[in-house]
Amino acid sequence: MRLMTILVMIVLLLGCTSKNTINSYSATNCLNYCNENCNNTLLRQNKNSNVNGMITQQNLTKIFNTNEILSSGDVLNVNIMNNVILSKDYIIKSNGKIYLPWIEPIKAEGLSIDELSDNIRYSYVNNKVFKKASFYSVITVIKYAPISIKVNGAVFKPGFIIINKNDPLLNHYKDLGISHTEDKMLTLAIKLAGGIKPTADITNVRLVRDGVSYTIDLNGILNDGSFKDIPLANGDEIYIGSASCVDVDLIRVSKITPIGIKLFLSNTTIPAENNNLSNINRDTREMPYGSRLIDAAFGANCMGGTESTNSNRGVLLITSLNNNDNLVALKISTYDLIKYRNNPHYNPYLMNGDKMACYDSGMTNYLAIIKSLTQTLLPVTLMHGLIGW
Repeated sequence: MRLMTILVMIVLLLGCTSKNTINSYSATNCLNYCNENCNNTLLRQNKNSNVNGMITQQNLTKIFNTNEILSSGDVLNVNIMNNVILSKDYIIKSNGKIYLPWIEPIKAEGLSIDELSDNIRYSYVNNKVFKKASFYSVITVIKYAPISIKVNGAVFKPGFIIINKNDPLLNHYKDLGISHTEDKMLTLAIKLAGGIKPTADITNVRLVRDGVSYTIDLNGILNDGSFKDIPLANGDEIYIGSASCVDVDLIRVSKITPIGIKLFLSNTTIPAENNNLSNINRDTREMPYGSRLIDAAFGANCMGGTESTNSNRGVLLITSLNNNDNLVALKISTYDLIKYRNNPHYNPYLMNGDKMACYDSGMTNYLAIIKSLTQTLLPVTLMHGLIGW
């Protein structure tokens, strides 16, 4: 009778342990991919509500054909006919003008280097200081002053940013080929604003300058590299259009996307008792942008081990991939994660700040219950044999 009671208790406990185990795919919400939606009914909708409707639309030819735009505080080396008196470094004053000998101050802020050079030549020639045929000047930017740019829309860190080539943040982008001549470019401004979100519409980007709006298509940056970067001026505003779905083509390292992501990982599966024993450290928590759930699972040592007990472990992911206020919680077994590794619903792309936890397999849970029962019942049996209890 006692033996039957013990067996019934074991069966009941084992049944309880399997109630909430992770052994199949389940999600609290749909991952809204543009081409692979859960219900295939969502359509890509472009919107850019941040742009003032009264702003004039203009062709991009003007801003594409300019080089770096000068700002107050920029330091320039102006070489005028190799004249030792005239040729030296000049700073653009707070009023936007540059002061050269023998002529009136010249407005420099908002101009390109070529435009400023033309104005200098005109002023010296018009004041009959030099003859037009013999005059020449060479202007080189020695140091760029910080400029303020507003970036809004589908970026990870919208708001005002300061672009300055001496900013330590720019050291993170050296691997992307960014040099000092590109410090004031459109792509870097987007990068410093956290990069575009996977729900961005890169065909609907607006640059607003002096009340004039320019529509820009950034597809060339990601596709064939044919995009010609655009120099920015102090006070420019950038708006990135939004879409209603996640475009997986945007989830990769580029000049307008993040370089990497930081994850919150937890693995206390047997035999590990804490994350240190699972070898979860900075290298495993930080991954390149474009990494997927299976990468984090391997990085957190959720995979591998004894096949009979570990092959069906579970993984829980809480992700902000949909880019809305509702986080998506995904539960999937490691078996399904490997089996459907090419399916973005089973193996989603990871976003910065996502959380992932590993769970033991059902077999490991059963063994743990049996071990616990053994450790509990064995002393009782011994006591019964010794004192007849």
